Amino acid sequence: MRELIRHYARLGGLTSFAQDYRQQRLRGEAACLADAVLNKIANTIVVGPVRYAGGALEGGERFFRASGRHQARGRCFTPSGLEQSLGEILVPAAVWKEMCLIGYWVSESIVLRWAELTADMSEKRLEAAEVVEKLLVRPEQERDIEAARKAYSDRKDLACVWTGTPLRRFEVDHLIPFSLWHNNDLWNFLPAARSVNQAKRDRLVFRPTLFGSRERIIHYWRLLRNLYEKRFDLELGRSLIGRDLASRSWELEAFAGLSEAIESVAMQRGVERWSA
Repeated sequence: MRELIRHYARLGGLTSFAQDYRQQRLRGEAACLADAVLNKIANTIVVGPVRYAGGALEGGERFFRASGRHQARGRCFTPSGLEQSLGEILVPAAVWKEMCLIGYWVSESIVLRWAELTADMSEKRLEAAEVVEKLLVRPEQERDIEAARKAYSDRKDLACVWTGTPLRRFEVDHLIPFSLWHNNDLWNFLPAARSVNQAKRDRLVFRPTLFGSRERIIHYWRLLRNLYEKRFDLELGRSLIGRDLASRSWELEAFAGLSEAIESVAMQRGVERWSA
């Protein structure tokens, strides 16, 4: 990982790496380093916490289980390669559902505990505050939005996704706000009028607004998929469908997944809703 960090230090750092990886542009040394790092992480997850966590539970059952490969050298330097080449980590379904509901509320405490543990393991050479600062770093949002912005800028028939109003200028709206669900997948970027985007801000849309915009949402999804098929399919399948886009009716399945995701986030976060 240090070698990968050094390699990207002169190329734009974390944000540039995240962009190159997400858009499957890693080549040469960068691809080799990323592949080595991701294989090391995957293997460590399995031989560490998956193998040893949960041994104190009644009955001696393990909390985690692993299925499939936990190393695939030479195939893990792209998101699709990583997903297709490695196996899965399994947890009890009841626990998974519970974490989906309350995960947001415990995530900050997990970050703090991890920072404290890291400081202890370093024998206090690192301060917990320093670790927290590192753990909270994220790639810059604007760079993630560039691909969608370029796709929409080339269209002369652009309309606001929420109102249908023809657009000369537009802003890229997070369908599910980033502040609620840290997601910068392509399907989550839609064109909106500036006034509409400012009014919606960090709120989730009501169901009538969502369903009233269904055809426009699907239209923009098709546009993005035509331009960035591999990335779009991977992100949509992973986030909204839970599998590969094999069906001819992927649009309807994805929209149903979107509707469910919005309602789940609304229930988890209790945020104010918005209608056009």
